Amino acid sequence: MNSEHYHPKVRGPLSFLNPPERKALIPEEKLMMNVLLGAVHDYFRDLGAGRKGLRNRALFYFYSPDKQYIFSFGFICDHFGFDKTSTRNKIMKTSYAQYRENIRKERYYSKIK
Repeated sequence: MNSEHYHPKVRGPLSFLNPPERKALIPEEKLMMNVLLGAVHDYFRDLGAGRKGLRNRALFYFYSPDKQYIFSFGFICDHFGFDKTSTRNKIMKTSYAQYRENIRKERYYSKIK
């Protein structure tokens, strides 16, 4: 059986962003997960740089009440069975140092595969 993944498994403090295990994600689901991970990366990237532009846009995305748009935070959380509030809170409670460590581990694991 060929198992497809949208992205290498997320490890560390952001591992809750992994979708439920199943055979494969369809292309639209892969795109949805990458939109969510992109917002997470924008949120933390801006914290490290000391600027507020990307972080504010990511916060707007995380707190948007929209659930109709397929790439909205609420729609993606509902689709994958994530609780919107607890997912947002986990992202906000992850420190920049934890995020950087997670990225470092991902780079390491992707090199040894």
